[in-house]
Amino acid sequence: MRLTTVSGHTVYLPLLRGRGPTVLDLGGNRGAFSSWAATALEAKVHVVEALPELAEALSSDSRLTVMHAAVGPETGTTTIFRSPDRCASVSLNAREPANAVLIPAVTLEDLCRQWSLADLDLLKMDIEGSELDVLEKAPIHLLQSVGQITCEFHDFIDASHLPAIRRICERMKAAGFLVFPIAMTTYGDTLFINRNRLGFPALTAVECMAYKYWAAMRRLLRRCCP
Repeated sequence: MRLTTVSGHTVYLPLLRGRGPTVLDLGGNRGAFSSWAATALEAKVHVVEALPELAEALSSDSRLTVMHAAVGPETGTTTIFRSPDRCASVSLNAREPANAVLIPAVTLEDLCRQWSLADLDLLKMDIEGSELDVLEKAPIHLLQSVGQITCEFHDFIDASHLPAIRRICERMKAAGFLVFPIAMTTYGDTLFINRNRLGFPALTAVECMAYKYWAAMRRLLRRCCP
C-alpha cells in the first residue's frame, strides 16, 4: 500500500521514502504522528504545539525539534481556549476566560524561515480550526515548496466552515496540488499532493481514490465486526 493513515492523517508514501524527509507537524498533541514520522520515515521532524504542557512533553523526545506556539495568520500572541470534551482551540471552543491560555503565535512563513525549511516534504496540520487562516494567508510560493499536506479540517464540528474549506481546496488546486478528501462525508482527512513532485499524477489520483474507498470499507467492517 502506497498510502497510509496515521492518527487520522493520510500521507502518500512514495514521496517520503529514501532520503530522510523533512516533516513539519503543526499541532503535535501527544506526539503520535511525529513519533511515527521520526521512526517509520527516519524523518527530520519539526513540531509546533500550542498547549505548554504538551509542548514540554514533546521536547523530551530528542528526535524532535519542538516549538511552543500557536500557528495562525499573524505573529505575536493569541489566546487558546481549553475544552473538557475536545482539543484546545483558538476558534472552536467556548471563549470562557477561565479556560483561556495566552500563548505565542507564529505564521507558517515565520516557521519555515526560522527553521530553514525551504524544501518541505510533508506538512501535517491539525490545529483545531486555524488551518483555514493559515492556508488562506500562506504565500503561494511557500505552499508550492511543500511536497504534500495532510490536513484535518473541522466541518464535522462546524458545518459553517465548508465554504472556506472549498475556497482553500480551489486555492490549492490553482497552486498545483491534487486534492483528495479521504474521509467519505467530510474534509476531516484531506490530502494535498504537489503535482510537480509526481511522475504520473493521474496514477496517483487513481491510487488515492482507491485508498479512500478501501479505507471506508475497512471502517465499515470494523463497525460491523468489532
